[in-house]
Amino acid sequence: MAGKPVCLIESTAVAGTHHVARIRMLADSLKAGEPLLLKRDARNPYDLHSVEVLDRGKRHLGYLNCEYNEIVSRLIDGGRKVVGLVNCVSEVGGWVKIDMAVMLND
Repeated sequence: MAGKPVCLIESTAVAGTHHVARIRMLADSLKAGEPLLLKRDARNPYDLHSVEVLDRGKRHLGYLNCEYNEIVSRLIDGGRKVVGLVNCVSEVGGWVKIDMAVMLND
């Protein structure tokens, strides 16, 4: 029996959204409370602990902020189910900000 989800990170912005083609269209389709897939990107040459953030359609939105990705990547590598939840989407000076929570869900 699965336990109640545990909030690991209450609020963090998805990193790298400015590099994503059509990010405004993708972000406009997100709703508060919507789950986001967190997927390890162990082959990322820039970050050994990279965690990709994907929407329900498995479309790339960006990456988990590097401030938190080592802990989350180790949990995922250890077989734990970690998910994101959309808090809100906004635009800050031309930058699409996707704010999310990160939950341990097992």
